[in-house]
Amino acid sequence: MAIAHYLVVDPRKSTLTAFSDPGPTAEGPSYRAQHDYAFGSPVAVGPWTLQTTELRPYPATS
Repeated sequence: MAIAHYLVVDPRKSTLTAFSDPGPTAEGPSYRAQHDYAFGSPVAVGPWTLQTTELRPYPATS
């Protein structure tokens, strides 16, 4: 059993990655589909579309 849709949000890089289609691969179980997005873009995750215009990156560190 696997998670059908998996979303990773990276506020350090202002990006999101949506993984889907879990299943077997030559290297073992893995997500066979990956879609990358930037903050501000609509993100398709399965049957849902998330608006990401309100997401903000972490403040820069010095």
